Amino acid sequence: MPDVNESEKLAGRHALVTGAGRGIGAEVARTLAAAGARVTLVARTASDVQAVATMIERDGGSAAAIAADLNDISALGPLTGDAVARWGGLDFLVHNAGGAAPAPFEATTAEALNAAFHFNVAAPFELTKAAVGHLRERPGAAIVMITSMMGHIAGRGLITYGTVKAAADHMMRQLAVELAPRIRVNAVAPGIIATDGLTAAVPPDVRDRIAAGTPLRRLGSEQDVAAAVRWLLSADASFITGKVIEVDGGADRPLVPQ
Repeated sequence: MPDVNESEKLAGRHALVTGAGRGIGAEVARTLAAAGARVTLVARTASDVQAVATMIERDGGSAAAIAADLNDISALGPLTGDAVARWGGLDFLVHNAGGAAPAPFEATTAEALNAAFHFNVAAPFELTKAAVGHLRERPGAAIVMITSMMGHIAGRGLITYGTVKAAADHMMRQLAVELAPRIRVNAVAPGIIATDGLTAAVPPDVRDRIAAGTPLRRLGSEQDVAAAVRWLLSADASFITGKVIEVDGGADRPLVPQ
């Protein structure tokens, strides 16, 4: 497990992390557990989320796995209740589940846009509503949304993805105002992150070109994103709310060849 600064330890706190079966979400869950948090992991695939929970417990952390489809709004209240009942409260909520397939404008339908909005905006909205009463009971409660650099940078083929991520960023700002002062709400907007999915989908030469086009001359890591989430949840970030933290290596334009 990663090393943790003393000031960023989260001992005894409970964090619910969505999309935690693999990639960034799984690394966020492992990182929060390493900081002492008890973690509830939520993802659609039971085997994935259970494997991450088992890994956390093997390394000495505390984790519980819940298999659920966040598109099913009716499931969000019960899964929140189950998580709270297991750990006796809720301190942190990390919205990582989301995404949308790339497609050119002419091939994008209103139905696809609506489905992406539901998954990336409406579902986190409803999960926040289910969790907010529990969060308000805990001092230092915080919410982090994982969005994307494409929420503020335009690129071909990303009209759906970019639009819903921009909406998620601004919903975060609205929530920060609505829920202050009891609950802080922020977002982390990753750039190009070297997940297993990216490695499988993008050839090595293209990854090299992406790295060369990034001011810091490398792809981001899942650990880069998880460390930002951990910091935003910690007491070190107690005067920060309504902000998007860009974890993108300094990128200011699309980096994937279009």
